[in-house]
Amino acid sequence: MVEKSLVRLAEEFTTVSELWGASPALTVAAYTSVETGADKIVEALGVATTFPGLVTRTREAVGGWLSGGEV
Repeated sequence: MVEKSLVRLAEEFTTVSELWGASPALTVAAYTSVETGADKIVEALGVATTFPGLVTRTREAVGGWLSGGEV
């Protein structure tokens, strides 16, 4: 059930991005690798990472935006 929910979330995320152009500048996701629909999930949410990795990646991205005056 979790895999199906994750695939559905990825599909909805992609559809919203395509219809409304609402894709965020950065998408990071902490999830366990899945077998069903993995391509859709990786395309929509990015490569699976651990939660600590997610925090690090987010800090690096936001730090870069702030130092570059992008925010």
